[in-house]
Amino acid sequence: MRALQPLLVPLAFAALGLSGCVDRDIRLGDDALGAGRYTEAIAAYQRAQVRLPADATPTARIASAHRSQAMSLLQAGRCAEARAPLAEAEALSKPLLIDHQLVYECAARGPLVPEERAAMLSRLVELGDQRARVLRALMVLELDLGRPEAAASRVEALERRSPLTLSERARMMVALLDAGHVDAAWPQMRVVMRSSLSEAKDPMFRLKFAEELQRRGESADALAVYAALAQDYPTNPLTHLRLAEQYAAMGDADAARAARAHADALRAGALPPTPAMRPLPKSRR
Repeated sequence: MRALQPLLVPLAFAALGLSGCVDRDIRLGDDALGAGRYTEAIAAYQRAQVRLPADATPTARIASAHRSQAMSLLQAGRCAEARAPLAEAEALSKPLLIDHQLVYECAARGPLVPEERAAMLSRLVELGDQRARVLRALMVLELDLGRPEAAASRVEALERRSPLTLSERARMMVALLDAGHVDAAWPQMRVVMRSSLSEAKDPMFRLKFAEELQRRGESADALAVYAALAQDYPTNPLTHLRLAEQYAAMGDADAARAARAHADALRAGALPPTPAMRPLPKSRR
């Protein structure tokens, strides 16, 4: 917390630009603030505010005194107590990112429920904090809290600073698909389903991937996925039906007819089992 030290007293005077004679109560407030007597300083500034309603200086001084008090409390590790004077300061002046960064860093040293931590991180991002560690922490928390769309909204900014890991992409993909947000999941699906992760071997994810490839006009890739599924799960008629549909969409009527006939034979029980044949296994989806 040493970084706070320079903020405690000079904050009151920064960028306020005095000119002409200084009001007596403002001077008293400045003296009290310099000595760390925040309540006394605020009272003096408030008296000046009453007498000088058209002058913005007393209001700015009051905000600065509240902010200095908040910083003093943060330095002492009294994180929760610092929020009230900071709120008073922000009622009179615009919020500053540095204030909220310091509040978060102080609070994060102790126990924080996920919802509160997420709210604090979200506030940092709203105020312009684009650090990778902040964006990543917020993205993970939003996934933990069942907010996949909110988590996905952090990806673009995060990727400009630090690429997602494969496991992060897989988790994002699964959460978005579970929530029915296929289009939002697609950027992660393209990467994950071409990886060696377990999700790329899941038959239901593979079917979904092929369907999306087909829907997006990537016919050759869709055909390759359907063909691999039909080979891996030869007793499942669905894989052959999807393969037949893809052949038909690509104009290969003979191959489509053969794949459909194979699917029909499987459904009718006309094909004898072989050691290589196995049904589509139960998926966690």
